Order: sequence, then C-alpha cells, then structure tokens
Amino acid sequence: MTAFERVSFWLFGAVIALAPLPLASNRLWSWSLLGVMTGLLLLAWAVRRSLAADQEMCDLRPLLLPAVLMSGVIAFIAVQASCWTPLSWHHPVWQLVEHLPRRGTCPAITLDRFATWTGLARLLTYVGVFLLAFRFGQSGGRARAIVRIVALSSAIYACYGLVLHFIGSDTIFWYDKWAYHDVVTGPFVNRNAFAVYVGMGAACNLAIVLQGCMDKLPTGNLGTRMRALLAGLLTERHVYLAGFTLCAMATILTASRAGTAATVFGLCILVIAAGVHYRIGWQGRTAGIALIVVIVTGGALLGGSRLLERLDMTSEHVDRRGLVIGTTLRAVPEHAFLGTGYGTFETAWTLIRPPRINRWFRQAHSTYAENLLELGVPAALTLFVAVAWPFVVCMRGLWRRRRNGLLPGVALAAGMIPVVQSSLDFSLQMPAIVVVLAALLGQGMAQSYPSQQGQKRRGAARQTDPSTQ
Repeated sequence: MTAFERVSFWLFGAVIALAPLPLASNRLWSWSLLGVMTGLLLLAWAVRRSLAADQEMCDLRPLLLPAVLMSGVIAFIAVQASCWTPLSWHHPVWQLVEHLPRRGTCPAITLDRFATWTGLARLLTYVGVFLLAFRFGQSGGRARAIVRIVALSSAIYACYGLVLHFIGSDTIFWYDKWAYHDVVTGPFVNRNAFAVYVGMGAACNLAIVLQGCMDKLPTGNLGTRMRALLAGLLTERHVYLAGFTLCAMATILTASRAGTAATVFGLCILVIAAGVHYRIGWQGRTAGIALIVVIVTGGALLGGSRLLERLDMTSEHVDRRGLVIGTTLRAVPEHAFLGTGYGTFETAWTLIRPPRINRWFRQAHSTYAENLLELGVPAALTLFVAVAWPFVVCMRGLWRRRRNGLLPGVALAAGMIPVVQSSLDFSLQMPAIVVVLAALLGQGMAQSYPSQQGQKRRGAARQTDPSTQ
C-alpha cells in the first residue's frame, strides 16, 4: 500500500468514525463537512486513478447495475428541482402562488427547490461513501479495518452515552437536551436513531468476536463445538466483546422498542450468516439465536425498566404513527409519477394533513412511504432496487466466499437494522447512520467478489496445471 493510499484510507476512516459528531451530523454544517470530505477523497481517488500507469486499482464492473439505477434517480431528482420542466409537470400549488412575487425561485415539480437540492447533495454524499468503501474494501485487510472502525467508534459513543446517563447529565456535548431526557442518546438527539447506530455497532463487534472464535473452533459434535465457542467468547477479542456489551446495553437503555427489536433481528441475521459461512447446522444456528434473545431479554429485565414500561404502554403512539404513514401512502397516487420533490415531506405534510391530525410532522415515520410520496412510484422503486442490490450481492458472497466470507455477512446483518427500523421510523434519514451503512455495504459488496490477486493466482494455476491443457 502506498503512502497516498494509507493517508486516504485513514481519512476515510475518520469520516466514518466522526460522522455522529455532533447530533448525528443532522445539521447543515456537519453533514456539509461530511460531504466536502467525501468529495475531496473521491476527487483524490479519481486523480490517482487517471495518473496511475497501473489501471487495476479498482474493478468497478460489479457496480454497473446499481450505478445505472442510482444515476437515473439522481438525474430525476435534478429534474424535479429544475425550472425548465413543462408547466403541466409542476406541482399544483405553484398555480396558487403564481401571482405572488418570487425571488430566486421558480415553479418546478418540487414543492421546495432548496429542500430537493439539499436532499440530492446528501444522497450524493452517501453514494460517495459507498464508492470509497467499495474501492478500499477490495483489500481484505482494509475491509476488516472498516468493520473494526465502526465497531470501536460505536462502542466509544455507546460508552459516552452510558456515562452521561448514569451520572445524570442532561447534555449532548455542549448542548442541553431538549428531548428524551431520561434515556441514553449518546451524541444523537433521537433515541430511536441512536439505538439503530449502536445496534449496528453491536453487530460489528459481535462479528469480530465470532470470527476470532470460529476460526479456532475444533471439529467434533455440536456439544463440543458449543463449549469451545463459549470458552472462546470469554478469552478472544476482549476489546470487541466489551464493545458488544456496551453497544447492547446502550441499545436497551435507549428504551427504543423498534430500535431494540431491529437490533435483535440484525444480530440473529449475523448468527445465521456465521452459521452459513462456517458450515454450522441448524441446531447451532438455533442455539446462537436463542443465546442472543436470552442476552437481550436478560439485559432488559436487569436494567431496561424504561424499555419494559414502553412495551406496556398503550398503542396511542403507534396508532398516531400509523395514521401518518397511512395518510402519506394515500397521497401517493395523486403524485404517483413525478412526486412532490425529494426531501419535501415537511412542506407536503401541510397539504395532505387530515383535519383530525393537528400535529406537525417533519418525517413520515416510514422512509419508504416518504420516498414514494417525494419521488413518485417509478423513481422510488428504482432507488429501492439500487439500495437493495448490494444486500443481494452480500448474500451471494456469504454463500460463495470462503476467505473473508463473514465480511459480506456483517454488512448484511448490520445493514438490515436500519432497513427494518425505517419501515416505522426515519433512521435512514440520519447522516451518521447512512454513512456507516454505506461504508459497511461497500466493503461487503467488494468482498463478495474474488480479489484481483486471487483471480491472477487461479489463472496462473490453471495455466500451469497439466490437466487443464
């Protein structure tokens, strides 16, 4: 690895590790800084690739399908925010204000051109993080380093949140909390989003621990292997075992029902992935899943009283959230093809809000319903397929790869946590979470294909093997 690549990679690692600072980067200056850093790293990579005599730095062919799909979505969002579309395409609300003076704006498909351009800039940042992770992740060592960066940084933020919680501090760095005063939120504002973030960290930490144990697992019957696995959990990778414990505790103490449930689901996916990679039968996988459920249940009973209280609460909050999602979905047919504009739900809500709901919502509490309304059905489905494709590739890589085969598995498991939770919330709209998701999926997809070195070795072996002549 050259000095340029080392510096570039650790700068990229800093982007991943520092993304939650502060407030999950969900402020203009913080996510803009993320975007600038990502753009500079992409520019440096592009210049390096164009100047290098060796053109084998990164094979981008596996990205062709998602790149075409995502490019179509990006182009459509730009069209939504442009001023040169036909009048018949513009949102009807522009006809109501056409007699009013407008400064610096013009009628468009979108309700809010600034919000749409802003949403597009954030989307491009996430795409850039994915591309960088895919580029660096083609090296097995750097792919493992990406997982370790997520594991360690999430454990540090979980520790920070737990310390503040137990000493009774009601602050987030230099900010006074204005919401969720009695639960752990770490550097985030929203407890549900923080539960997802540390849940992804728990999956990464557990994956590292499992890999350390499973690589040394002896042959024998299930009982012998399970005893060896339990012994290994107590002796291998102490730092990451502590990281898993901190992240699991923080998840429970957020008192987020959906976040905790999604984390348990993701950890179970990780156990299944480890079983597939290490060729463990269904009995072992079932035992692993049961152990995960016991650990989380025990943690909730011992210290998660707030979570248990929320599980016993009435369904009023759930019903209200369902009402918002339902209202959003019912508005989709009216904007089925062109949408209201990417990133414009807050503005659109004032137009679609039924009289019986007197609350103001900035998000639809379902990222998928919100995307359908903002982008229209064709573009939203294209976006869904583009994002789902790396998951499909990681599933294939988990089955086919033997070396570093758990890396696609951890991307699949950790990535499913925000994907599942966002069906009833908006964690996929938090920059810190999407940056981590993009980084894990990028390295997982890269490790789902044989490395160029491996392909060369196999090609040389076939040429020298007499049986292939």
